[in-house]
Amino acid sequence: MSTQLPKIPLVFLGLGLYRAWIEIVYVGTWIPFPTLPIAGQDIFDGAMVLVLLACALLHRYVTPLFRKSMLLWAAAGAVSLGTIVNFLTLVFPAAAPLTALPSAITCGFGIALLILIWSELYACLSPYQVAVYYAASILAGAAVILICRGFILPYTGTAATLLPVASMACVLRSFSQVAPEDLPHKQATRHPLPWTPIALMSLYAFAYGLRENELTSVMGPMSSIGVIAASSIVLIGITRFRDKFDLDVMQRIALPSMVCSLVFVSAYNLVGTLFANICASLSYTAFSILIFCILCDLSRRFGFSAIMLFGLERGIRAIFSLLGRLVDNVVISIGGHSVLSDLVVAGAVAVLVIAFALILWRTPSQKEYWSVPRINPSGSNLSATSEIDDSAEHLAIACSLIRRQYELTPREEDVLSLLVQGKSIAEVAQNLVIAKGTAKVHVRHIYEKLSIHTREELKTLVFEQEVR
Repeated sequence: MSTQLPKIPLVFLGLGLYRAWIEIVYVGTWIPFPTLPIAGQDIFDGAMVLVLLACALLHRYVTPLFRKSMLLWAAAGAVSLGTIVNFLTLVFPAAAPLTALPSAITCGFGIALLILIWSELYACLSPYQVAVYYAASILAGAAVILICRGFILPYTGTAATLLPVASMACVLRSFSQVAPEDLPHKQATRHPLPWTPIALMSLYAFAYGLRENELTSVMGPMSSIGVIAASSIVLIGITRFRDKFDLDVMQRIALPSMVCSLVFVSAYNLVGTLFANICASLSYTAFSILIFCILCDLSRRFGFSAIMLFGLERGIRAIFSLLGRLVDNVVISIGGHSVLSDLVVAGAVAVLVIAFALILWRTPSQKEYWSVPRINPSGSNLSATSEIDDSAEHLAIACSLIRRQYELTPREEDVLSLLVQGKSIAEVAQNLVIAKGTAKVHVRHIYEKLSIHTREELKTLVFEQEVR
């Protein structure tokens, strides 16, 4: 088994820069901004939610977002400007009442567009690339935060001001490394909206919100031990086990970790808050990575607008996280973490466990087309100028070329790749989590488009592409 870390283009790690900015300036910040008591995380989140949901509803007019460079640079500039204003209130605290609200709204608007443009980029990539790059970006963001914690305030302010602009520069540069055929474009799909993954993420966000007040008082939500652990599990799993690593392991980690976090609220005297906080951030990050990969895969395979999917998912997620914080505040207001409040939390845990048992752990019906994507290192959506690691990537490029030449769908490309690897129809269906009859239909369409009749003809065609 290969233990070499997959090659990751540095520009794709720019996603971690906006994550770092969020913690430094608004969510879990260690800097005593005078603006935060006036218009802090809730106002920032509210502005972000409005923009996310508005873009989701108007996705037909917004997609493709990466072509609206002037709007994107204006958004990054707005976040940087809001950052400067927040840091200036440390010197001129009397200005905080006047600047807090517009600064929070401006930053929420800009960060929402940064979230959407990065989501649009990642939806162009294969599940393997999404998992590796996203996990690595989370770790990169945590590293930036830890470095900034060691800076004196002027240096922290300078770094925070530059982070949104640097993140935007990275994402726009990253689009140039995606094959032209895989770039986002206006498209329609007849499939119903995949509400189940979005609903599941919202439940986790609510549970996380119950712990967020305690979590952010001890460690940063973007740089905690749990965040680093969850991201490392993905990177180490893919590095050590390659295509044998199953992303589904993340949901098996997430549920017990979140339950432990909530249950240990009533065991502070025995364990302390640290363990509960680690479990909460581990669970939330693990499930966030899983849902991110699922939604990117749905956008790539079925033509969903990434702006619509992630606008809804991130917007609804933020709303439920806010509801969780509000519930925790109510619990605290009626006596803190007393016997009564522990009963409330225990009740919330019971509801969540039941919901997860009914939705998360059941076997999907045949009507549900969403699934946990299979991590296949041979999948690649980068342009031909990207470096090729091994023969598996040669095969991926050959299949990609055939797809473009014969106008195969992304799903048919997945089937083509498995057929060339010698997989049977049953194995193709199992790997792609589809019915055997559906796999046969895809194979028939591939043969018709390629004007071939046998598996040998198919392999010959792919081999000719490889040797060119």
